[in-house]
Amino acid sequence: MAWEKRHGRTYYYRSVRRAGKVQKHYFGAGLAGGIAANTLARQRAQRQVAEQAWKQQQVVLDGADKLTERMYDWGQLLVDASLHAAGYHRHRRHAWKVWRHGRSALQHTP
Repeated sequence: MAWEKRHGRTYYYRSVRRAGKVQKHYFGAGLAGGIAANTLARQRAQRQVAEQAWKQQQVVLDGADKLTERMYDWGQLLVDASLHAAGYHRHRRHAWKVWRHGRSALQHTP
């Protein structure tokens, strides 16, 4: 967005890229151009505030995601340890199965 000076007057244009080409949109000269410039600047500021708020929210959500993943990992470790202590085993990451000799195999290992 820029003011351009032509023939002694200033005009307000906005450049927009569409389909790889730059198009200039004319908004006016003098008071009309000033109103358009102020309106577009206000809209740009509002977008920036919204984008900043979104980024801050993403940081909070990313922290919650990491905490949830850590809690899941610890929970999985507890489940695995409990099943193992109860006499189950998991061969090559398949489903948990009861050992052939159950808990007695755990108690008699050297």
